[in-house]
Amino acid sequence: MKHTLFITLPLASVLAIACGDSEGPSSSSGTDGDTSAESAGESTEGESSDGETTDPAATSGDGTTTGDPTEDPTTDPTEDPTTDPTEDPTTDPTEGACDACDANASCVNDACVCDEGYDGDGLSCADINECNTNTDACDANASCSNTDGSYECSCDEGFEGDGFTCNGTLGYGEPCTLGNECASGLCIGEPYEHCSDYCEQAIANHCGALDLAGLCVPIENDQFACVGDLEFGNDPDDGILSAGDSLQRSLGNLTDADLFHLNLPAGNFAIWAQPDLDDDIQVEIYNGIGEAIGILNNEGDGGIEGANLNHGGGVAFAVVRNVGQTTGPYTIHADPN
Repeated sequence: MKHTLFITLPLASVLAIACGDSEGPSSSSGTDGDTSAESAGESTEGESSDGETTDPAATSGDGTTTGDPTEDPTTDPTEDPTTDPTEDPTTDPTEGACDACDANASCVNDACVCDEGYDGDGLSCADINECNTNTDACDANASCSNTDGSYECSCDEGFEGDGFTCNGTLGYGEPCTLGNECASGLCIGEPYEHCSDYCEQAIANHCGALDLAGLCVPIENDQFACVGDLEFGNDPDDGILSAGDSLQRSLGNLTDADLFHLNLPAGNFAIWAQPDLDDDIQVEIYNGIGEAIGILNNEGDGGIEGANLNHGGGVAFAVVRNVGQTTGPYTIHADPN
């Protein structure tokens, strides 16, 4: 019969064998299993085999470091201010970029730029003399005075305005050859050559509404202006007369005159007016530049006054004027022939 031999060894000796200790179990272990087991238990809980205390969480059995590396501040670059360029002023290229700008300069896109009215590289800016360089906007009838960074304009003697626009003092109807002689800035040429003002033809007698004499005629650039010295005043009987129209009006006093804007196409038209039997009227026809082309006063009291108008299109006017000793209603017509 074969027998199996069981040999009981102290635990410390077994650990030494497992770790490859060629010297065998220590003689100090003896045969007292309790003592050996107690020493082994203490060693696994915090002591190494040579009696030094170790951190079981820091070192594994093969000698490598264990645990969380983020607990070491040297491994986290965000905790080192030298690794963040936004925290280091020497790494900011915009820092101090415009510190050297001239007092008359502004910082634009991290560069110094001279303000308006000054010239230079932004670091040094000098005033521009607009008066000497002819870069001012003063009127031809004004004087320019340079100021620091700008300039001022003042109208010359005999002219009025803000310095940028200067007009003379001549009023409506006064003779002129240049527009800037007139307070309105508008001088009408031949055959009138007098100061004028702008008007609107959509209003039957806009010149009268502006307290100006004359007729509202077309001038350049599709604009209209008052011309002549005809006095009509602002009369509610004034009107616009189109082809085929007939308008009834009334003469309010012995010097009454009503103005009609003839809004007619090219063609032949009979322009005529008929008063009451005891009234005497006069009919006047004017062309587009305000010149009289017909003054009709032939029939006396109660007579029809009128004429045929060979109209080339554009603007024309008719005036009905009281030349009698009574007042009353009348009717004016614009009949195509």
